[in-house]
Amino acid sequence: MTVVGLFQYLPCLMNNLTDLDPLLDDIEAYLKRTGMTGADFGYAVLKDSGFVTTLRRGREVRRKTRQRVLQFIQENPTGFSKPDR
Repeated sequence: MTVVGLFQYLPCLMNNLTDLDPLLDDIEAYLKRTGMTGADFGYAVLKDSGFVTTLRRGREVRRKTRQRVLQFIQENPTGFSKPDR
């Protein structure tokens, strides 16, 4: 296998790291509980509608971003109205 060929498997390998990092699990539980879409969540928290999608694909999150996400979940336990774009 070439190095380039290895990169096609990288997202799958990275998704297995969610066992080590519960942030994605927390977000998924929040989305399920509130009925909010991943795009609306990402935009409301970070002005990044692709945040949840890229997180699912293995994106690493900086400490400051993690704090913003967790703070949003804590301050809006029942959801949030759809953000204006």
